[in-house]
Amino acid sequence: MKLWQPLAKCLSEHQSVVLVLVQEARGSVPRGAGAGLVVLPNGEFYGTIGGGALEWEALSHARRFAEAGKVFEQLSVPLGPNLGQCCGGHVALTYEAWNPERLKEAGVLAQAESAGRFETTKSRTDTDLIHRTIVESEGTERFGIRSIPVAIFGAGHVGKALMKSLSLLPVRIVWVDSRADMFPGLAPDNVSMHALSDPRTILADLRSETSIIILTHSHAQDLAILEAALKSDFSFVGVIGSKTKRARFESMLLKAGLNEELARSFHCPIGIPGLENKEPSVIAASVSAQLFMGKPAKT
Repeated sequence: MKLWQPLAKCLSEHQSVVLVLVQEARGSVPRGAGAGLVVLPNGEFYGTIGGGALEWEALSHARRFAEAGKVFEQLSVPLGPNLGQCCGGHVALTYEAWNPERLKEAGVLAQAESAGRFETTKSRTDTDLIHRTIVESEGTERFGIRSIPVAIFGAGHVGKALMKSLSLLPVRIVWVDSRADMFPGLAPDNVSMHALSDPRTILADLRSETSIIILTHSHAQDLAILEAALKSDFSFVGVIGSKTKRARFESMLLKAGLNEELARSFHCPIGIPGLENKEPSVIAASVSAQLFMGKPAKT
């Protein structure tokens, strides 16, 4: 959940906001350090610190904080009977006032957030303002989520459904098809579309930790991309299809000269085992979940 981008947007619209941050989390808590809320004067907000009674009280306190004209405050909150929560953990929340005069400062942090996870050190002025400096590592605060790189080969029904499903998650998507007219006119900000006569050529531009999902309109193209991807040693390579398709592809990869271990090192069928529904949206949800479950056993 992004914080600095909506905060900067509010300031650019001449709205003052309250930034609520989880600075410390111990025990069983809804969200860890770095989670937060951007609270507008009208009660609207962006972000989350986990919902429930903790978030409701934080939103209420943010409004009281703003009405009192405060600049900074830190509160220690036990998640016990007083909040009606049984988590048993403890959080330290900070409240910061941000006004439009600090738009440039917020813009720097928003730009860093757009690139993924980043760290900061902070200092407190005589007037209680908190100023942050972005650092390479070992900062006192960490914001954002590291995005998972994924390459989707194929823009058919399942490819479109998978793009939509993954685009809502902390993922950077490279979407490839040999047919330019299959792509929509617009795509989410974390999706780049590439119409290539030979989709394999983009593999050289992808990082090794990229998850490769192959579901083109052609079995021959699936196999060609699969062979090239396996030779490039990506972290996850999956192909849509049945166990019969997998067996056939293994045999053809062996004939192409791949050793047995490499020829078997792909996932097919893709998605969570045992899910029988073949609707594109269901397949997309299953594959999305698989990518966030770590490396499953080869099937």
